[in-house]
Amino acid sequence: MTAIALTGGIGEALSHFAAVGAAAIARQAGYAAYFHWSDESVPVVMLDIDLDIEGLATVVREHAREHSPEDSWAARTASGGPRDGSGLFSVRAKGVGTDEWTAYGEQRRRSRRALVGVGLDERLVTALGEPAWWLIDAQGRSLDDGGSRWEMKTRNRGEEFFVHRFVPLGRAVAQREVGDVAAGMTGRTVIDELGSGATSRTATGLRTPGPTDSAVAWCALWGLHVMPTIARRTTVSQSACVWPRQGVHPRMAVLPVFTEPVSPRRYGEICASVSLDRAGVRAGGQSDPITELRADVARKWLAEQGVPALVRFEGKKGGGSSAPGRQSLAGELEVLNGRD
Repeated sequence: MTAIALTGGIGEALSHFAAVGAAAIARQAGYAAYFHWSDESVPVVMLDIDLDIEGLATVVREHAREHSPEDSWAARTASGGPRDGSGLFSVRAKGVGTDEWTAYGEQRRRSRRALVGVGLDERLVTALGEPAWWLIDAQGRSLDDGGSRWEMKTRNRGEEFFVHRFVPLGRAVAQREVGDVAAGMTGRTVIDELGSGATSRTATGLRTPGPTDSAVAWCALWGLHVMPTIARRTTVSQSACVWPRQGVHPRMAVLPVFTEPVSPRRYGEICASVSLDRAGVRAGGQSDPITELRADVARKWLAEQGVPALVRFEGKKGGGSSAPGRQSLAGELEVLNGRD
């Protein structure tokens, strides 16, 4: 296997998800691929793969070419009604009322059924959540409450995830030379076709605004497939590794750090585990001895599973009240070999 050093730092959620996504994309193409963080004072994220960097870049570019044409599933849009023109798979988009849900919901279900069994594609759509049709009342309401907390595309001017970020990003990567994809993924260059310098939102909330290479961002958005989103009957849906559970805008997130090669599937299993939840959450107010004891046991278990540390990210809510944006701030490394 070849060990490829990818760009990014351990304190950026973007880097974690880019490694997950790159490994998953390579695996879908039929190559063995794992990832881990180097055990150094300044950790580097490594992709362990049966390809060299040019081969990996070729796979990523072909993957972008497959998922960004106008006839791809990701580019499908709703026809008619208040969501006309919105991506069928974008959960956080224009709301609909009770009477309007039937037509839109049927369009989404037909397209959704076509993805059953399509591996990574189906897992990504599932992880992004489901429009919260079960919460619609007589006055109608936003369906956003069913969406993943990790999907952080800003909603200003009515924009949404698939039509205004995912597909354009894929098209940017698809049009590159292989060498440019490789240079972006390894940090030799930063080519941000969709961004505008210091205010670029290409990272889609997985790091603070700034220039972000499109190939890195493409892989990172696919990395979201490991974060399950669970629907709740009466409240907002809940996503793995973020807190508080009841809020639309989480204030904190935690990601596991592996220093030995791990597959995307195994990474996702740890993210969805009770132990990660107990080790990651921090209750406010006075210390609860029972909570602390459970957290200690959970930290020990995680270390035994090959997770020697976590990275804790503070969440930030910004923008206006009508279209607030979310982003993960710089993370702090937390070693699990004892109380912090």
